[in-house]
Amino acid sequence: MILLLATAAMFLIIVARERELQNSIRNDTMWVIHQFDRETRELAHVVELARAAKALGDPRTLKSPTPEEASLRYDILYSRLPHLEEANLS
Repeated sequence: MILLLATAAMFLIIVARERELQNSIRNDTMWVIHQFDRETRELAHVVELARAAKALGDPRTLKSPTPEEASLRYDILYSRLPHLEEANLS
């Protein structure tokens, strides 16, 4: 009887830990997707600012982002790709 109760308790503990693990994986995946989306928007924003500043032609009207700013946004976005590829999207 005690062995049966101990086995049932162990099973319940294993099931609870499996649920925690699945929730953690789901949260990690959502974080990776959120960060990738955020960096995509940041890069698009820098590109749009550069286009608008070039179209206006007057640096006093709208300051154009530097090439370093655009490069930084691209590098950050590119660095997120391996995390997105590793994410469990199922």
